Amino acid sequence: MPSLGHSPKKLKVPKTWPAMIPASLGLAAVALLCFAWLSEEVLARGTARFDSSVRELVHQFAAPPVTALFRFVTNLGDWPVIMAATLALLAFFLSRGDRDHANIVLVTMMGAGILDGTLKLAFHRLRPDPFFGGARPTTYSFPSGHSLISFCFYGLIAGMLSFHLKEQ
Repeated sequence: MPSLGHSPKKLKVPKTWPAMIPASLGLAAVALLCFAWLSEEVLARGTARFDSSVRELVHQFAAPPVTALFRFVTNLGDWPVIMAATLALLAFFLSRGDRDHANIVLVTMMGAGILDGTLKLAFHRLRPDPFFGGARPTTYSFPSGHSLISFCFYGLIAGMLSFHLKEQ
């Protein structure tokens, strides 16, 4: 299996990447429009009935083994786990002199944190009451920090692995 950060050489940009720029911008524009629509629905409380029905459907299948599995998966997105994994990834790249990959990790994760915090402050959507009791977290619920930051971190790892596997 190829190793990431195997040498301190500079990243090589494939010659086909400039051709992918218009498609990437188009995809980003579509994603932005979808997020804008979803944001409008959330702010207008247009998702409340949908949220409740999905929540009730999911909880119909609640069972200790299923709950344990989903708590484990959820914990993979907790900030201490993501922070520790990010620091480990940075240490891995820096120990190999691979500043390019370390910078990509740093910019991606800092950007994800800033974006999440900024959007939460912009939307001010309170969290729903916990289904199984307990205290309601004091942070805002939209957008989901678990989803956004986990997507950035695990997507970054998948992208780096994919890129390096294609290089081999």
